[in-house]
Amino acid sequence: MRTASDTASENLQTATIAAFPAQAAAACRATPEQSWQVLPLMVTRAVEPAAFVADPQVPYTTAANLAHVLATPAAPAPGWIPRQD
Repeated sequence: MRTASDTASENLQTATIAAFPAQAAAACRATPEQSWQVLPLMVTRAVEPAAFVADPQVPYTTAANLAHVLATPAAPAPGWIPRQD
């Protein structure tokens, strides 16, 4: 069961990484010529019940849909992101 402390910790982790997007991109061996934005995103191999909570805090998708999510110009909204073919 998630607690308020879990959420606060995740928000702090996201904020810390988001403060240094170029360094985060470099750690992933991404090209430094582009500007980068750090966003929270949960990715699993298969659809999990956690994707459908009543008040989602982060976007959620499967590995099979990850390329679509990353190629979409807009930041994903919290909650389930269905597969796009």
